[in-house]
Amino acid sequence: MFSSVNEAEATRKPAAAEIVKNSGRRLQNKAVEATLSEFPHVGPDLARNFSELLATITEGRIMRSAQADPQSAEHILALYRALMAYLLSERS
Repeated sequence: MFSSVNEAEATRKPAAAEIVKNSGRRLQNKAVEATLSEFPHVGPDLARNFSELLATITEGRIMRSAQADPQSAEHILALYRALMAYLLSERS
């Protein structure tokens, strides 16, 4: 919801659009750094693409949060971690 509000505001105001773009870029850079610190073997390109995938999944989760059971948050976090470990593992 917050992201949607920011994007709606950005379509009306170029300065807001620049703020949203820069914020997204900084957030993605942090996600890439975090991914590379835990999975250094994947390289920056895969880390960037994976961070985009994870952001998409997370934004969907945020949209559904009003309908979701609050008790499931721990389980969802565990699934995120398992997904990262599986997809970014050093498999042959």
